[in-house]
Amino acid sequence: MGVKHPENPDSAELDSARRGRRRWISAGVAGLVIVVIGFAVFRPDKLVTDQRVDEQLDAAVAAVVSEPSTADAAPDATAPSPAPSVAPSTVSGVPAPPPVQEVSRGTFTGQAGHRVEGTAVVVNRPEGRLLVLPDLDAENGPDLQLYLSPRSDGSVDGGLYLQPLKGNQGTQTYELPPTADLGVLANVVIWCERFSVPFATASLTS
Repeated sequence: MGVKHPENPDSAELDSARRGRRRWISAGVAGLVIVVIGFAVFRPDKLVTDQRVDEQLDAAVAAVVSEPSTADAAPDATAPSPAPSVAPSTVSGVPAPPPVQEVSRGTFTGQAGHRVEGTAVVVNRPEGRLLVLPDLDAENGPDLQLYLSPRSDGSVDGGLYLQPLKGNQGTQTYELPPTADLGVLANVVIWCERFSVPFATASLTS
């Protein structure tokens, strides 16, 4: 009959240490996975980094967007009389395209405690309507989207989705669908899709 030798205490301690290291490694890997997933979902870097977009505007669009309102300005008696307006000329009997004209504009108001500054301007061009956000200056956030909405409180219920916001700073443009009824969808909303909260709203007025 064989003799059963007692387990070596040094070996038992070594096995216990190895099991402890494996548990710590497993816990570390699990924690790293959680951090990576959390970063991908919540994008905390968006709270401290800005994404700037500076699109070059067509000269006619830029002139309309930057043109100050003069509806209430008193005429300057010393200024020369403006030249009479001239109808668009024709070439070979083909009418010239209509000029670029402002349709409506509004000033952004921050929602849910977010800071957003800037305006939204809709211009009409021969090739269609264009939404221009000149010199937008907003807090950044994860998954920011742009909507036209019938509501001025920041809700996008019943609204029309346009596309992701190109950047939280700078000048950017967005083509508007021909079917978009601005009489109903009279509010531009910057919406945080990740948390389902509005960032800002600009109510468009003619």
